[in-house]
Amino acid sequence: GDREPPRRIAVALGGEGEGLRPLVRRACDFLTSIPMAPGVDSLNVAVAAGIALYALVKPPPRASRVPAIP
Repeated sequence: GDREPPRRIAVALGGEGEGLRPLVRRACDFLTSIPMAPGVDSLNVAVAAGIALYALVKPPPRASRVPAIP
């Protein structure tokens, strides 16, 4: 089914080297990461924030409809 966006949310972004501090990690209900292309070590925090926020608000993917073969 469709996912409902949370009513309240906070997005915590970690530093390039160490990521989130342990206290912040423990306070999180959900952790995720952004997959990196080969040769890319890290993203600017503004770029990472944009990707994360877009992922939160984008509509869910629609199932592709393949016509049945008669």
